[in-house]
This record gives sequence, structure tokens and C-alpha cells, in this order.
Amino acid sequence: MKRGHGIKYTMTFLLVVGYFYLLFEFPHYIPYYYIATLMPLFLYRYVSYYLINRQHFTIEICYFINYLLMVYILVYPDDYKLFFGVFTLSMSVGIGSTIILSFKMVFGDLQTFINAYMHVAPAITR
Repeated sequence: MKRGHGIKYTMTFLLVVGYFYLLFEFPHYIPYYYIATLMPLFLYRYVSYYLINRQHFTIEICYFINYLLMVYILVYPDDYKLFFGVFTLSMSVGIGSTIILSFKMVFGDLQTFINAYMHVAPAITR
């Protein structure tokens, strides 16, 4: 077993358990939990990609959808057009790419977890 594997497994498992607990018990906190969990995951993704000179991969439509959702939640929560745009993109591109590229929720591998989380979470956040 790789070093840190158990910590990553536990962390990602607790993120998913926390997400579903809030989803069923306190659904009004889901948008803020989404932001609080996605920001460190995106920072980790950017730094890990920067170290291997692949940071340009973090500028694509799936990241854009997540950034738009964060703007909608924090800045313009009453903007119907922004909501419609984010909802349409997350349900088409986000979920569509999850099906086409068959992302898997692997708790021990942080990179595959981030892939699955950033494609599925916007669709069930708002």
C-alpha cells in the first residue's frame, strides 16, 4: 500500500458521506459544503498538475462549470439566467462526460476522485 493511501481513502470517503448526509438532512447547506470541499480539491489538482507542467489542463469546460456554479452561489444567487446556464451545462457536459468517459469514484486515488466529484457534484448541488 502506498504511503498516505489510507488518509486519502478516509478523506474522500468522509467527503462523500458528508455530502449525502447534508443532502438528506440539511439540503440548504449543500452549496456551501460544495464550495468548501471543491476549493481545496481544485487547489490540490492545480498544484499537482503544475509540478508536472500540465496546469493548462485545469482550463477546460468542466472547471468553468464549477467556477460558474461558485459565482452563482456566492455572488448572484437570484440570477435566473445564470442558474439556467449552469444547470444546463452541468447536466449536459458534466453528466454527459461522466457517462461517456466512464469516470469512477475511486476513494483511494485522489485524482480520479476529483474527476468524478467535479463532474457529478455541480449537477446535484443546486
